[in-house]
Amino acid sequence: VLSSSYSWENLYEFKGIIHFPYEISTMSLFEQYSANIPLFFPSKSYLKQLIINNNYYFQSRYNKIHNYNNRYHNNVNKALNDNYWIDFWLDNADFYDTNNMNHIIYFNNYNELIYLTNTVNFDYISNCMKTHNAKRIINAEIKWKEIIDNLFFKN
Repeated sequence: VLSSSYSWENLYEFKGIIHFPYEISTMSLFEQYSANIPLFFPSKSYLKQLIINNNYYFQSRYNKIHNYNNRYHNNVNKALNDNYWIDFWLDNADFYDTNNMNHIIYFNNYNELIYLTNTVNFDYISNCMKTHNAKRIINAEIKWKEIIDNLFFKN
């Protein structure tokens, strides 16, 4: 466990990082994934169960549910509160996008998390992430080249 003021070096001394995400996308996730640090996340079904049972909130839903900012537009109210939208947000969460972020380790409950942290081969997962990150870089370069070519060199 880290104190509130820690450096990246302190964080990367650990074998892996356990996440209970506060939103569907965060920069720290991309930084940690790019550093090949094994990441543990609740499975989609487990996180959905926690949210539906009001045992867990994304930051945006927490603010709305507890009326910290009641000035949302009606469509945003629905997006933040209607359980139908939970599937939409989870389906679009970066940490469940296995094409982009393969080799994230998912757990279905606390006991499974403990089991996984004691049995996962952290070096193997890190090496798999490293290989996948190399592919991600190549794919990003190809896509950026396509965008730039279409912007500046399209006839």
